[in-house]
Amino acid sequence: MSIERLAPAEADPPVLEPGDAAEVAPGDTPTAAGDPAALREELSATVEGLWALRGMAEADPEELARLRGQADRSAWDLRLSLVREALAGESITDRPSFDAPASLALDYGLFALGVGDWEEDLLDAVRSGGRSDGADGETPAGALPVLLLTDVVDLAHREFLRAPAWRELARRRTDAERRVAACERMRETLRTSRDRLASWRLPARALAEVCEGYRGLDRVVETFIVYDRENATGGIASRERRLAYVRLKAEVAALRERLDRAWKRVEGAQRVQALEGRIERNVVDLLEARAALEKVDVEREALQAEIAALSPVDARRNLADTANHLRLLVRMCAQRARGRPVSLPLGPSTLTTPATVREAVDRLLAIDPDLCDNPLARRVGVPRVVICPGWGAGIYDFTRNALVVPTLCPRGVLESLASAVIMYRDDVDGQFNERRLINSYGSEVPDNKAVRSRKELRERLTRDYLVWATKEAAGYAILTKETRAWFERNIAPKKRDPIFPRALRGLTLVRAREELDRREAALRDLGAERAVELVDAGRMGRADAARLYYEAGVLRWCLDRLDGAEEAFAAATEVDPDFVDAWYSLGVTHKKLGVRSQQDFQEFLQRAPQSWWTSKARELASR
Repeated sequence: MSIERLAPAEADPPVLEPGDAAEVAPGDTPTAAGDPAALREELSATVEGLWALRGMAEADPEELARLRGQADRSAWDLRLSLVREALAGESITDRPSFDAPASLALDYGLFALGVGDWEEDLLDAVRSGGRSDGADGETPAGALPVLLLTDVVDLAHREFLRAPAWRELARRRTDAERRVAACERMRETLRTSRDRLASWRLPARALAEVCEGYRGLDRVVETFIVYDRENATGGIASRERRLAYVRLKAEVAALRERLDRAWKRVEGAQRVQALEGRIERNVVDLLEARAALEKVDVEREALQAEIAALSPVDARRNLADTANHLRLLVRMCAQRARGRPVSLPLGPSTLTTPATVREAVDRLLAIDPDLCDNPLARRVGVPRVVICPGWGAGIYDFTRNALVVPTLCPRGVLESLASAVIMYRDDVDGQFNERRLINSYGSEVPDNKAVRSRKELRERLTRDYLVWATKEAAGYAILTKETRAWFERNIAPKKRDPIFPRALRGLTLVRAREELDRREAALRDLGAERAVELVDAGRMGRADAARLYYEAGVLRWCLDRLDGAEEAFAAATEVDPDFVDAWYSLGVTHKKLGVRSQQDFQEFLQRAPQSWWTSKARELASR
């Protein structure tokens, strides 16, 4: 959908959130939602009016505020039109599509209004700001997926079309089919083993009788077990089925009695009877697998009928609801920063982009490594980071498990993301931890012991977390000694552990062994006696070789193989002396082994930029 060729939108007006009406000053004329061209003209005129007022020596603050509010409303009305027109046809199976101008308008509030050269500067910043992970993109291990507004709209449409439910049913059907096939293969294997064992143990005449009995039993046992389970769980409903069950029961009893007579006093009979018992248990497993497959097929048919009943009107309404939900979220972002909402840049600005968000995520996870190690993340997945057009501080949307970061962050992307993260932590703490995190913050930090209001305690924790994630992480001692100690006990990485790469955080012992096996196999394949030989021989780049040895060292540490960890960390520093994480990790390994470690920490301090880690290195080096 192009912003230059907007067709009339649906008749439904955009939803106005509470407070919108109060911001419409006398003299404002609301523009009809069905006239997108007029919306764009109004937005352009409003922004031009803002620039004209700003150029005046005595601009009226109230008029500036009114125009800012009008620009924000017009921008959202225009976004709603773009979102609705993404599904302008009668087909709802196509994904919502937006061309480049529409995507810029929706994601960043760049409407190409032509009011200043700064618009081109912002476009250049967006183009160099990286791509989002998309609604179905792959996210590296240990990272958080980053989405834009258009990705959220796409994701909402997929959920409307029940795509996640369909994928889950497809997975369950595949599992059921594999289980059925495995049971059938096992049944044939068991029958073959039974028949072969009988041929070894029985004379020819008795063997013929036994084989005939087994063929008869194999023919009816499955139907008999179905009837028998039906009778045991509630009775057989129809008279015909009851009679059939009685006949089958008698037939099976006669066949088993016949087989028992044939095997009487034959050596090895117990092994054959045990195999027959395994065959019957296998039949039960096979029936359960088939029942699971049938259940999935019934659910698929019901889901297909549900999807067929969906209409284009419902689809467009769902997209509009999604956009309005995001609109409400960015209003909350503005409230959290104690400002008024504005969803488009009105002058030279620094925009939040996927690249800046990923950088902020990396910095935050380095100082809060267990952020996603919680029951909520295990149940519904790690939170997404959603970049929304707006101004303010980040918030957590618990309804969609999303960290919402506005495109305009008055105090920087890192602090905005940290604002959303502490809300996420508070939500997890309330849902799963019985408020242990905030209760310990109140009881263990002396300055907070007199605080009785949970709201005030939460506000203090938010303020201190922002300082922790920004200033303290950069090596500036701002918090009180007791507050810093609380963060180091409850939030920070363990200073006596190596610096863990993002992809290796939170591994189980089994996964750690698997990852270590892969890296050690790679090292064996390279076949170098010393790490530097890899680089000198040109078989691997310096950074790649150092990273390979370093990750092997971290994994050996996790498996309590300290001598191997020391060897790997030392190899990493030998390959790349500027690999600062390896020096710190070598130092804590030497310290745990009881070996002098001061030199390792000094090497780290000489090379590493100031951070929380450098302050910890100084502490450890002095002991």
